[in-house]
Amino acid sequence: MNMMNTQREAAKDLDEAIESYLEEILESAAKWGLIRDTGKREWSERTCSYQIVWEAVPGKLPSDREAWQKFHTSLLRARRSAAP
Repeated sequence: MNMMNTQREAAKDLDEAIESYLEEILESAAKWGLIRDTGKREWSERTCSYQIVWEAVPGKLPSDREAWQKFHTSLLRARRSAAP
């Protein structure tokens, strides 16, 4: 029974870490002007909360893999420099 609780806690911690990272990615993409908040919210059964509905800014999203790699690399660098 104790092992199951530990596994549940580990899974919850992982979910929270993933959610936090995704929020960072979305915030960075918004700061870069790649996406924007539509002003709409959708209910999430998983998080039991309203979530922002994002949309792509026309003509701003990189269409090639190299551009996305540059965005991802810059996000990782920003994360590392902000780490304690």
